[in-house]
Amino acid sequence: MRARPRDAAEALFAESLDLARRVGMRAIIGYALTGQGGTDPGWSARLHGAADQALADLGLTLEPLEARLARLDRQRLRAALGAEAFDAGHAAGRTLGLAQMLAGARTPRPSSRGTLPHRAQPLRY
Repeated sequence: MRARPRDAAEALFAESLDLARRVGMRAIIGYALTGQGGTDPGWSARLHGAADQALADLGLTLEPLEARLARLDRQRLRAALGAEAFDAGHAAGRTLGLAQMLAGARTPRPSSRGTLPHRAQPLRY
């Protein structure tokens, strides 16, 4: 059975996060965290905040394409959670340190069917 596009994307983001962590590419960690949310809108809001902070700490921002995709995802999350809950989750994510971000994103969240995408593997430290 083929993975759904969202599941496949999450698995690739998890793999990117693992590789970026292993080689110390902090900017890529920020990008990879943006795609780690899965089906939990609250978790996604926190990871968007964590990604924003990780990039801000490096003096970076998302490239235009990724910024547009992140903006669309945030709009979706605001609609699902409500603006106040999204803002609170995003702010909470910005307070996480790099170690906490990586620990929280270590294992991809289950898909809506309750299973992990085919390629998803936990990060190893």
